[in-house]
Amino acid sequence: MPSWVITILQKNSNGEEETKYKCIYCDKLFSDELKAQSCVKNHDLIYLPISKNDLNRLNQFFFLGDNKLLTESLIRIVQKYAKQAVRSS
Repeated sequence: MPSWVITILQKNSNGEEETKYKCIYCDKLFSDELKAQSCVKNHDLIYLPISKNDLNRLNQFFFLGDNKLLTESLIRIVQKYAKQAVRSS
């Protein structure tokens, strides 16, 4: 499973560096890594393995609405994981 928590070093009001942890989904910052991981888990995210090319096509589809951008392989993988997500919930 990919890491969905980002570690950030930032300076506090005293100019000292402190470590923060960010939920990659909602961008909320936490001072405790376990709380950030809990935030991620509460979003009920799934990992969807698609190629960079398919991700670009999906992004273009969102903006243009052209169904020709959706390849059969992209549709198949999204449907497969959507069915699995419904079954596991």
